Amino acid sequence: MPDDPIVAIACSVLRLELETLREQGLINFPIRFLDSRLHMDPEELHAQMARSIQEERRRGCRVLLIYGDCHAHMVDLAADRCVVRVGAINCGEMLLGKQRYKALLKSGAFLLSPEWTCRWRDVLLRFPGLDSDSAGEMIREMHSRFVYLNTLTCPVPHEALKQCADFFLLPYEIEEVSLDLLLAVIQEALARFDSEGKA
Repeated sequence: MPDDPIVAIACSVLRLELETLREQGLINFPIRFLDSRLHMDPEELHAQMARSIQEERRRGCRVLLIYGDCHAHMVDLAADRCVVRVGAINCGEMLLGKQRYKALLKSGAFLLSPEWTCRWRDVLLRFPGLDSDSAGEMIREMHSRFVYLNTLTCPVPHEALKQCADFFLLPYEIEEVSLDLLLAVIQEALARFDSEGKA
């Protein structure tokens, strides 16, 4: 097992960040992205992730799940010793670290990554049973502002942020985020592969 190639299956929310780490030579495995819109359909997300894992295992690869979904099925998918999951509750926590992430959420922030910001209407208005008015009301009840996580992987999409904030009648902020934490949790997961291979 130690010599088996590693393939990552990752949420497309982290595409820019992971591709940046690859370009910088900090990670060197291929990455297969699943569309973040699958969050709206957990059963289909589970099915697609399971299929992707099975395909990679049939090819003789070990699988690194770089995924922030917190559904219980993630435990099942990572039960095989040849599948290791990056241990974070969600993609925001991978980028921010647990304490900072929790502090922002407690303060009422709705966290936006580059991908979600540029298609916020598609993402936020796809929740079942929500139209524009009810979605806006729900967001305002739950959140005080939008916080854009600027990971320095692309120019800040100011116009998309302004449109999002105006639509939901909430302010927005930009917070700079280092990719060091994301890299650290990936390296920790890779180390688990190494230790299991030597066991």
